[in-house]
Amino acid sequence: MLGKLIKNEFKATYKMFLLLFSSLLILTLLTRFCIYIPFDNTVFKIMTGLLAVVYVVAIVLITFLSVILVIRRFYQNMLRDQGYLSHTLPVKMWQQLVAKMFTYWVWIITSILALFVSLFVFFVGKPKFTENMNTFFKAFNNAMSYPKVPLLLVLVTVLVLMQILVNILNFFAALSLGQIFVKHKILGAIVFYFLLNYIMSFVVSGVMLIFPDFTDKINNIDTRITNAANVSQAIEVVANPMIAYFLIMILMEIVLGVIYFAISNYMLSKKLNLE
Repeated sequence: MLGKLIKNEFKATYKMFLLLFSSLLILTLLTRFCIYIPFDNTVFKIMTGLLAVVYVVAIVLITFLSVILVIRRFYQNMLRDQGYLSHTLPVKMWQQLVAKMFTYWVWIITSILALFVSLFVFFVGKPKFTENMNTFFKAFNNAMSYPKVPLLLVLVTVLVLMQILVNILNFFAALSLGQIFVKHKILGAIVFYFLLNYIMSFVVSGVMLIFPDFTDKINNIDTRITNAANVSQAIEVVANPMIAYFLIMILMEIVLGVIYFAISNYMLSKKLNLE
């Protein structure tokens, strides 16, 4: 049943994201075409300049727009009129939450990938871009030759993916708690979003204080790198505390995710108040 819920959620959301990504691709190609063609005309230059501004704004906003779309989808589908149908489905609330969480997580990751693809399409073929990419890949290959660097890369990737997932659950929890404000649910959701973030950041800071030696090593990495005898030792200096740091942060993200999920599941199962 969970698989069907995920499939239905993708079917319900793919059109708006397909439109968003297609618009970005068309804008990318159009902007690149206009900028790089040698056409000496004042009106054309003004239009090209405006198009470039629109492209930059689109690049900056694409992930933000993706987040807005998934928040709007969750609110309309679970807490507004559509919720009457959603909550009559013969499935557990946690299954609906998992389906939406996974679907939105995939879409937001896809929007980030779309941003990088757009930038690649825009710059590919430029000599400076090719040179910078070659330099980057050489540095990347050299770094990956050190044993602990691949582990660091994996941990960073896992942490970023976890943070995206937990932020989605944070929105779920805030919107679910916003029902407490009967006449101003959106305002209530905003208040609870910032309140949850404040409380959880305070808790995370408190947890980090439990490990004073570890925190001191993180804060003094610059000094320890300077005192390293060679590159290999410098990487060891950075890798050891950072691996521990990323592991702790991943664990904290898991705990936060469970808390946010539990709040959403409880509020939508036991305290539902549809408009």
